[in-house]
Amino acid sequence: MIVSSVPYVETGGQSSGARFSRSNAFRVLSVPADAELKKIDRQKDRLLVAIELGELQGTREFNLLPLSDLAKEEVLEAAHLLELPDDRLLEELFWVHEMEGKGDLVEGQMVALRGAAASNTMRGAVARHNLAVIQGILAQEPAGNRRFDRWEEALKTWRKLIDEELFWAFMEDRAGKIECRHADTAMMRTAVCRQLSLTLSGELTRAVKARDLAAVAALARIALEHRPWLKVGAALDSVGEQAIRDGFVSLGSMWDRLARITSLDNKASIQNSLLEREKELRSVAAEYGTIVGMMRSPRRFKNSL
Repeated sequence: MIVSSVPYVETGGQSSGARFSRSNAFRVLSVPADAELKKIDRQKDRLLVAIELGELQGTREFNLLPLSDLAKEEVLEAAHLLELPDDRLLEELFWVHEMEGKGDLVEGQMVALRGAAASNTMRGAVARHNLAVIQGILAQEPAGNRRFDRWEEALKTWRKLIDEELFWAFMEDRAGKIECRHADTAMMRTAVCRQLSLTLSGELTRAVKARDLAAVAALARIALEHRPWLKVGAALDSVGEQAIRDGFVSLGSMWDRLARITSLDNKASIQNSLLEREKELRSVAAEYGTIVGMMRSPRRFKNSL
């Protein structure tokens, strides 16, 4: 998921295929969740040099879910977050624990995690958490064929983890080891729900802006299913309001083009322009009307699926 306490702000170093949001600090630095500060600092310096040279290959110490592009600012921010116990704990909540990470993500690793997750032990609880994290990250890959299925799987697993005492005992132990003195299970649970809600609402907003109705429909259905525990009602309303604003912007652009028609234009040109604007108006009404309907009438939308 967004896997981070602070939204990522795109920088000039990002490629045109920039990620949706700032990635988890551990993932950025390619270090495991239990990495010591000395190791984190060494890896930060190593990555900064590699970025200057334009060669990141060979700089990864933890190859699970590797990033193909990095900006200097992103590396510095990640290292800074991991120096602060409270921020580091949140990063740990959205990164994998007790995994080797020596090879890139392959289906075999997922199979192994599912096998471990069947155990009603602390090791099993950590494996369930790792599955939720990995599925959440893959759910945000824009070209992923199964991204919405992965959203479903990730959120269902997170929902179970919210009540998973074994997992929270593990995280409280981690909080003690990094000297995070203000953390408790209630705070961490709240932080997880808030972050997941922000991530899901961000995905919805991007789908609305892109006029991707299939994505809006899939994400809205997922949001509705998990609305009780994620408390995404306000996010759904916000996305509906954003759709209305974007719709008005599209209408404004259309009226501007209509205003350019003058009596000096020939009759055929005027007629073609009016027909194009009528088609555009119908398209705007259909697209944004559907989106607003999804956001404003969730029960009716859910029942119509």
